[in-house]
Amino acid sequence: MYDKVDIYHELFENLRPDYPMIWATLEIVKPKVIAEYGAGSGRLLPLFKQTDAEKIIGLDLEKNMVKSFMKNGDDKQRIVSFEQNICDINNYIKDSDIVIMTSSVMKHIDPSLREKAWDSIYQSMGNETIVLIDHCEYIYDISKSTQWQSYFDTLKFWWAEEHREMLKGFEWKKNVSEIEDILYYKNTGSQEEIKIKTFLYKIDDLKHDIELSNLKYSQLTDKFMYPYSQHNTKRFISLLVKDTYCNDKLLKTTSDIKRLLNIEK
Repeated sequence: MYDKVDIYHELFENLRPDYPMIWATLEIVKPKVIAEYGAGSGRLLPLFKQTDAEKIIGLDLEKNMVKSFMKNGDDKQRIVSFEQNICDINNYIKDSDIVIMTSSVMKHIDPSLREKAWDSIYQSMGNETIVLIDHCEYIYDISKSTQWQSYFDTLKFWWAEEHREMLKGFEWKKNVSEIEDILYYKNTGSQEEIKIKTFLYKIDDLKHDIELSNLKYSQLTDKFMYPYSQHNTKRFISLLVKDTYCNDKLLKTTSDIKRLLNIEK
């Protein structure tokens, strides 16, 4: 699928529903080093580049995505990207102040490899590293298979307003089974079609795996923030830290981010 990076980037580069929570987290943490786990083609780079971070690291298992990330990162001294098996990320994130894991990235990992992936994340994190995770059980929170439908008619409010008209040229459908949650999308002009295969990963199972890996979490919210909340979904949006991380510090960071997001305690 990722041999068609241009189509992927054209559709998703202006996807914005997670921007408010990421921005608020970056504002509070004020990271010197940012890492993104499953960075794709660099959708979040415009946000990262607005910070004072000295280094921005993108990790992805697809070679073409890594190349696209670097192409969209114009400062080669500041921005780096690595092709890496996300079940074995070595020590790429050990010096990171924050690791971004959005778009339900853990759904891309085969269930048989999840324990290994979480262990790799734990082992690679520094003692003060904070992970921001955004996870939804089903893509677009749709639990059943669907027919083709327009992005503009169904999900336009997740995109930056000035780019919504472009969505009229794209459609999506899903094929959902007991194990897999597969998204298909296509350009209605060229009829080029892309398949993204993910696996069902229930939020309760995710929480269990987090705790099993000796990480702890502090939940920020369970939905996207305004102005991207018109197509809202049930989500697990939380901060993850090692079990040795100071509880009071974690609670304060959580509280400060919620304050910026105007989330009631």
